[in-house]
Amino acid sequence: MAVTIVSVALNIYLWRAHSPTLFYNPLVRFWEILAGNLVVWMPAPPRRARDVTGVMGLALIAASVVITIEDQNHPNLVAVAVILGTMILIWLGDDSRVGRQILGGSVLPAIGAISYPLYLWHWPLLVYARFTFGDPLRPVVAGGALILSVFLGTVTYLAVEIPFRRLNPRTQFGALVGGALVLFLIGWTFTNRLAAYHPAPESMHLGLGQAPVRRECGVNAAERSMLT
Repeated sequence: MAVTIVSVALNIYLWRAHSPTLFYNPLVRFWEILAGNLVVWMPAPPRRARDVTGVMGLALIAASVVITIEDQNHPNLVAVAVILGTMILIWLGDDSRVGRQILGGSVLPAIGAISYPLYLWHWPLLVYARFTFGDPLRPVVAGGALILSVFLGTVTYLAVEIPFRRLNPRTQFGALVGGALVLFLIGWTFTNRLAAYHPAPESMHLGLGQAPVRRECGVNAAERSMLT
């Protein structure tokens, strides 16, 4: 509990200070994980209030999709809504109608099964789309990237994740180390080739407090904040 409070307090402080390191600072992200641990210690919800509470949790998550705030540094107040809503739904489980009829159906569990490969695929596809078509993306381009992410996430789940789970631990470890080395070499080679063909503009600085990066190649405000 104390670590969670300290992490939240530090998160609020750096968010109000518009710190560009907010997203990648593990000290301000601990509370997002520890929030789930707090659910274990919460007493069972009142039976009469379970359905209403479930709707409130779902509403908090839905609101985070449509509500935007001026400062897009993450985690922010929108992240708080997502975490609280998720805590409520985990807390209730299938004891509410939301848990039984919506979360317990066939569609959302299927999306949950491919959620991690979907997470891995969607960002590079969106970045490449912005690099190719410019920012902001047209709806048809963004929609195409999303559909392709779902397709590749499904293929990755079926062809990689499920077979990997069936391997023995020693083989899994070897595959992880070998795969990490291969990905490192691919990324290193690609980055060097990209830098050779697309040299960084003179205004690009990686040091804190220096001149901001110009808006080039579809780089948005959130990405620029990490480079200033």
